Amino acid sequence: MAAGLLAVFFKAMGSKVGSKTAKWLGDQLGSGRLLDIAAHVRASDSFRVPSGKVLILVACRGQGELSTDDVKAAEEVEAVVAKGHKKGRDYEIRHISAPLSAEDRQKHLVLICGANPMWPDLVDNTHLLQDIDPSFQVARGDRSLRWRNREYRWGDAHDCAILAVKRNPYNPKRRVVVLAGMRSIGTLGAAQVFASPEHEITRRSVISEYARAADDVEVVLFVAHDDTRQTIRELRIAKPDDAPPVTAGASVDPNANALRRIYESLNRQPRGLHVQDFGVTLVMTRDFGVVFRREFTWIAAGDDILVQGASFGADAALGPGMFTVEPTRLGETAGDLIVVRAVDDPLVKRFLLFPVPPIRPGDVGRRYRLEGSEWPGAMRALRVKGNTDTQTIEVPRHTAKPIDRVSFEIQFQAPGAAFRVGAGADTECTWEPNMIFQSGQPFQCHWTDVPSGKKLEIIVERTIGE
Repeated sequence: MAAGLLAVFFKAMGSKVGSKTAKWLGDQLGSGRLLDIAAHVRASDSFRVPSGKVLILVACRGQGELSTDDVKAAEEVEAVVAKGHKKGRDYEIRHISAPLSAEDRQKHLVLICGANPMWPDLVDNTHLLQDIDPSFQVARGDRSLRWRNREYRWGDAHDCAILAVKRNPYNPKRRVVVLAGMRSIGTLGAAQVFASPEHEITRRSVISEYARAADDVEVVLFVAHDDTRQTIRELRIAKPDDAPPVTAGASVDPNANALRRIYESLNRQPRGLHVQDFGVTLVMTRDFGVVFRREFTWIAAGDDILVQGASFGADAALGPGMFTVEPTRLGETAGDLIVVRAVDDPLVKRFLLFPVPPIRPGDVGRRYRLEGSEWPGAMRALRVKGNTDTQTIEVPRHTAKPIDRVSFEIQFQAPGAAFRVGAGADTECTWEPNMIFQSGQPFQCHWTDVPSGKKLEIIVERTIGE
């Protein structure tokens, strides 16, 4: 099915190799190499207490305060872990206000609450969740969970929560359990489904319907509660009727939804790509829109490189079809790059990139440029003096080794304004942080040996002009 759909796309584009690429994708989806789906996994395989030390991580809020529901959620998990295991030796409950040490990240981890200090390193930066797109690191009223072309939000009488069992990205021999509601009542509900004997039937439904393997389970739960949020009235797997469809994400066109699924499946492909260098340029227009440019060199480090992905996003909503990307081959390297739109959501645009012919091990590195059309209002916050705007550079995922060099440039085109550029908390500042950049003066920086999937944050502050 997928091969047929992609063949239609490439035929319309006049590509001579479309059928081969489409056939390869169809074969991978059919064989399970990309999706790696296990049809039946016993509930005890995913929810059993594993061997090795378990850390149950509860977030400290504010001045060391703990959410009552988060504490209850930890107690639910402890009730299961404690059977036949000794506290301190086999498991711990930790109240944390900072990320774990490198040693502790290697253990079995139970992550309680989306506001947990380990959330960025364990979930966001490693792309731990493949089917669910959570928005937890924002104000409570803006939080949402995107799952299966639906956007789930909390209401007066319900919450929604993530229940996931995944392989620990810092130690594949250990697991990570994610129990996170948009509010604390949802977190407690997820913990009860995970641990309580009363919810054995629900656990089995989660496994039979949503498990790929014993360490690859993701589901969104619906948690109904009373007006005071003191009593949970219903716990179940979220249904499509619990949330409206994502306006620009879901499509009645099966071709569009197939391309979205193929893009999402890229997270599961082997790490056979080496990115020699990766450069990002933002051209800030006079009205504080942005033109995106990227340049990169691909080398096949394992299997043939047949398809990769590229994602662009901003806080300013942009309608369907309003953002395009044009590829250019650079240098003397042979081969073109075909770009196919896969995701056209208001705040994110994603594309499938097909090198033609495929890049094979031993081939000379192939260098390309992607130039996006203008994204209006992408840096509109900088219209006002004193405001800041954060730009996130997401380094390519699933690379065979760290990227040799990542470079970043902002070209300011706002007469009468000036800007100061800083780094996010987890981003090394490789430049003088107090430098002021006028319109027409480019800001440039770079990093070396950057890990796969790393997110680099650049914070731009408007310093002059109203």
